[in-house]
Amino acid sequence: MTIDDYCKKFVVEEITLQSYTLRSHNSEMQKKAYAEGRLHGWGKGNSNPSRRKEVRDGRKSIFSRNCEKYDGMTDAEKDAVIQTLLKDMAQKKREENNNPLTIEYYIKRGSTKREAKKLLRMR
Repeated sequence: MTIDDYCKKFVVEEITLQSYTLRSHNSEMQKKAYAEGRLHGWGKGNSNPSRRKEVRDGRKSIFSRNCEKYDGMTDAEKDAVIQTLLKDMAQKKREENNNPLTIEYYIKRGSTKREAKKLLRMR
């Protein structure tokens, strides 16, 4: 039986058949990937970067006391470094007008003062 005959007999559009075929094919691929421990390239366990133990423990974040860069420092030193980073970031944000809660942010991006006030209100 051809596809056209099948569609006429069961009153189905060919596109529906193709969609079903692709869905079942994708489903089989997904089952296979899941069985192999990888799902859409991320996988399970350590294949997923956000699931890695060092990420969950804060070993990669410069804002965490547990960061690997801070090994050998005391807690007070770690806190001082983190506070310095936060202050520097805030200062840079102010200097470059990168705070979307200010009118200057919108003016810097080409708006007039009136448009900037309107955009800030809408935000």
